[in-house]
Amino acid sequence: MTRLPTGRSRAAKVLLTITVTLGLWPALGLAQTPTPEPVLDGAPRLVGFGNTATIRGHLRDGSPGHEVLLEQRRGERKWHTVATREVSGDERFRFDRRDMRKSTRFRLVWEDEATGARNKSDTARVEVRPRLTFKVKPRDVFEGHKVRIAGHLLPIQGDRTVTVQQRVHGRWNTIKRLAVRRGDFTGRISARHKGHRKLRVVFPGDRISARAKNTRPYTIYESDPATWYGPGFYGNRTACGQTLGTRTLGVAHRTLPCGTRVSILYRGRTVTVKVIDRGPYSSADWDLTRETADRLNFSGSDNIGVTR
Repeated sequence: MTRLPTGRSRAAKVLLTITVTLGLWPALGLAQTPTPEPVLDGAPRLVGFGNTATIRGHLRDGSPGHEVLLEQRRGERKWHTVATREVSGDERFRFDRRDMRKSTRFRLVWEDEATGARNKSDTARVEVRPRLTFKVKPRDVFEGHKVRIAGHLLPIQGDRTVTVQQRVHGRWNTIKRLAVRRGDFTGRISARHKGHRKLRVVFPGDRISARAKNTRPYTIYESDPATWYGPGFYGNRTACGQTLGTRTLGVAHRTLPCGTRVSILYRGRTVTVKVIDRGPYSSADWDLTRETADRLNFSGSDNIGVTR
């Protein structure tokens, strides 16, 4: 009587058959085809608010007709497909993500629709610099007076803060912090350190937006008494060697070197002129030529703002 193989011997024969068959596949030209692998070649590290981020890549072991997905991370863990590209003959492709408003992370994915197999690339984070703008009013102010700072920070997010800084002697000094509410911020600061100054607003950055800063100039003037002169002196040479005329711009000062440029503020009007003469011979600190006084709508004697 013929004896049937036991269950253990049957399993051994099946395993032997599979092993032999797999070993013969290379010889028979039946080696497994490698699955395509998406490779992220490049993405910008930083783009401006509302600009385009271009993500480039290629599909290793792919072929024309294969599709690659661009996924974007939203939240802490969730990934969403935002675009699809069909691979061209050279297996390279690009995605243009327009109107970028928030920092995010991207990756490339190849997916086999039949089996559900997925291969993913490395990820790349693209930082978006927010849109930060502000104004300073007034831009010409007497020392010790207040100036108003008002600006916008986009995109609109929850609680945010910007820092106001002023540049003095080559260094940026923090003078105030302002809360951003619904994209807007406003505040007042005292004008200190006379001269042509710069104010800077800085946003430190967060998970949504990269660090950003913006700068605006303004001028702080010292208050000094002044008078004006002209009639009776036209045609004469000034102490600095030029002929004084009805259209001559300039000021007289007792000690400043000839040719020194000074900026003058009077009732919202400004003009920059040179020291052209000595004087005044009164209790005032400055003597304006008639043309300088006319441009400022200055008459008689009054306090003016002066800076260099």
